Amino acid sequence: SNAEYMGTTLLCAMAASNSKEQKMLEYVLEHATQGSVRSVVDTVDKFCWLNRQNWMMNVGDVKGELLDEQLARFAPTTVVELGTYCGYSSLRMMLTLGPDAIVYTIDPNNDAATGKIAAKLHAFAGVAERIVLLSGTAESVLPRLGALAGRPLHVDFWFFDHIKTAYKSDVILVEELGLLHDGSVVFADNVIYPGAPDFLEHVRAHPHFACEHIATMLEYVNDQPDGVEICTYFVEPIAKGDDDAAAAGAAE
Repeated sequence: SNAEYMGTTLLCAMAASNSKEQKMLEYVLEHATQGSVRSVVDTVDKFCWLNRQNWMMNVGDVKGELLDEQLARFAPTTVVELGTYCGYSSLRMMLTLGPDAIVYTIDPNNDAATGKIAAKLHAFAGVAERIVLLSGTAESVLPRLGALAGRPLHVDFWFFDHIKTAYKSDVILVEELGLLHDGSVVFADNVIYPGAPDFLEHVRAHPHFACEHIATMLEYVNDQPDGVEICTYFVEPIAKGDDDAAAAGAAE
C-alpha cells in the first residue's frame, strides 16, 4: 500500500546506518569499479536482485532502461528528481545524459543517512559534481530552486519517484512555479504500484500534457505489475481525444 511505501521511506532513512542501504554501499565499494557509472549501477542492481531482503525502492534495472530511453529521446540538460533515496536513479541518469547536464535531486532525507549514502555512491562513481543533492520537500525547495542553482532554471526533465500521494500536488506546484516549458517532460515512476491514481487522472485530463503509459513490473520483482507515465508539456493546448487513444494503446 501507499502507506507501507511511505513507512518504508521513513524507516529506511532512520535505519540506514546499519541497514540494507549501508550494506548496499559496502557491497558497491567492494565489488564495483571506482569511477565507472555503469559498474556502480550494475552492482547496485545485482545487490538488489540477490534476495527479497535486499529489495530497494530504486527505479531498478528494468524500469531504469525505460528512463534511459526517455533521457536519450529528449536529451535534457537540466533534470530535477523528486525522491533521491540512495542516489541510484540520479546516478543512472549519468549513463545517458550529456557531459554538461546537471541533475538536481530533492529529498527530505538528503541530510540524513540515505542522503549521505547517495553522496558516497555518486562520489565513488566519479560524478558527484554533476548531481546536486538538496534536502527538503518539493514545496520547500522548488520555490528556491533558481536561487539555489545560482541561475534561472529551465527544467527539461522531471523524474517523480517520491511519495505517491504527493505526485498530483507537486506536478501542480511545478506548473504554478513556471518550471515547465514547451517540451518539458515529467516521468513518473510507480504510478500503478503503490499507485498514483489522482496524479494519472490529473495529467491525463490536463490540456497541456500529452501522456504515454508504459506497463511494466515493480523494481527487482517479477510478480508485481507496475507502470510509468511519461507526460510531455506543451504550451499550446492539445487535443485530448488523440492523446487518450495513444495512452490507451500504450497501456494495452
